[in-house]
Amino acid sequence: MEYEIHTQCPECDGYGIHEHQIAVDEFKESDCHECDGSGLVMHREEFDSEADAKADYPESFIRATKWMAARRQQLGGPRTKKRGRPRKRADMIASELGFKS
Repeated sequence: MEYEIHTQCPECDGYGIHEHQIAVDEFKESDCHECDGSGLVMHREEFDSEADAKADYPESFIRATKWMAARRQQLGGPRTKKRGRPRKRADMIASELGFKS
């Protein structure tokens, strides 16, 4: 199953900002270019279970990418478009996550 791994940004040490010295006693702050000021960087990786993901990344926030992984496992490939009335995006996401049938 695919998981999103959110780890502390190595560029800004999780603060989300860089401090630049522009003069002897003058500093300027700017958002970190690596994490866009959030302090976290995210990447996706395949694991057999959440326990395996936590074993590899013990200090990270880990979240299963339910809708993409479920689509691949249940449908065996990319989802085809259904004919009929168009659904709103929120309804589509809720049904893929299992909140609506």
